[in-house]
Amino acid sequence: MPSENKNLQRAYLSNIRPILSLYIFIGLIQSCATFLVTVSIGEFFTIHFHSGSSKGRLLQLFGIKLHTLYTFFLLFIILLLIKTIFQFLERRISYQQGELYAKHIREKIFTKQISWSKEKFQERHFGKYLLRYTNDMKSMQNYLTKGIMGGIKDGCFVLMGFVLLWMIHQRLTIYLLIMALIIMTLIFYISKLQKKLISNSRNERSKLLAFVTKSFHRHRTIKEGSTEEVTEQRFS
Repeated sequence: MPSENKNLQRAYLSNIRPILSLYIFIGLIQSCATFLVTVSIGEFFTIHFHSGSSKGRLLQLFGIKLHTLYTFFLLFIILLLIKTIFQFLERRISYQQGELYAKHIREKIFTKQISWSKEKFQERHFGKYLLRYTNDMKSMQNYLTKGIMGGIKDGCFVLMGFVLLWMIHQRLTIYLLIMALIIMTLIFYISKLQKKLISNSRNERSKLLAFVTKSFHRHRTIKEGSTEEVTEQRFS
């Protein structure tokens, strides 16, 4: 089953490869604009007070040289516009793709479950499957938008940062790379430990949703039998 799910995910990602490439391109421009806005603020003081700064030298690595306050403010406004426009486009694509992915998963799950035999379907109360169409979809959206799309975009931006840092200070870059690899390894193992806990938590929430569905379905019977307190205790 896990291998089947992975194949479905690969097939879906392969189908949206053009939009993924566009998202990464837009995201990188937005990230670079955000970075340059931060760096360029220091250049204001350099121009105004006629002093040198490390941020000014950093801008020169990008081929940006500012000599007057007019050129500074012009660049600053352009960067803000680029950041705003591309941030809007990035979030729009991310939200849209997240919704489409959730729709795709819902359709696959519904098609699979509706084709089950009567015996298999009755093994569990149908309420236990409802969470797969609600809260679990939010996790799937985050998996695509923040895990895959955001992860690739941020990874490319971090790689660009290491290249830039290598041009400035090679030994520091090596130290930071080693530190990053150690932290990534730790995070990987921690996430593997969490996987079982998250799965168990999801199953427990499914049971709760199934109980609520069943109780609401039997609301008239509960009222007639005056079993509200027993039902509340079972809910707790």
